[in-house]
Amino acid sequence: MTKGVNGQVTVESGCVIITRKGMLGALSRNADAKIPINNLSYIQLVRPMVENGFINFVMAGSPQVNNLKQAMSDSTCVIVSSFQYKHFVKLKAEIEKIMSAPTIENAPAHSDADVLAQLEKLSELKNKGIISEDEFLAKKTDLLGRL
Repeated sequence: MTKGVNGQVTVESGCVIITRKGMLGALSRNADAKIPINNLSYIQLVRPMVENGFINFVMAGSPQVNNLKQAMSDSTCVIVSSFQYKHFVKLKAEIEKIMSAPTIENAPAHSDADVLAQLEKLSELKNKGIISEDEFLAKKTDLLGRL
């Protein structure tokens, strides 16, 4: 969990989860958000300078956030102070690593060995918390049906 000024961000089961906590979270009037990582186009992280910065989880077709005022009213943004910035740099890198990882769905299964290798990779993703138990079981059933 990474805490910002008007909310906190966690990465869980292949999703970015933004929860609004405390007085500033309530004042932001933004609802909590759950964004599947595979729906993200990119992550915009604006460094705090004179005023706070922000992190924006951008999906295809969503409008560009250009300033702090817009970020404060966008449900996919969390305001970041200078003290919190380094934690959000790490969070951004972690999510971008997940975004760039090859997905099981895109990997063709040509042999029993391929299916077994995919099951091992799927198990790793589940153990790291990138996919949920339900997602793991659904894909495992699909892959075992190919044997």
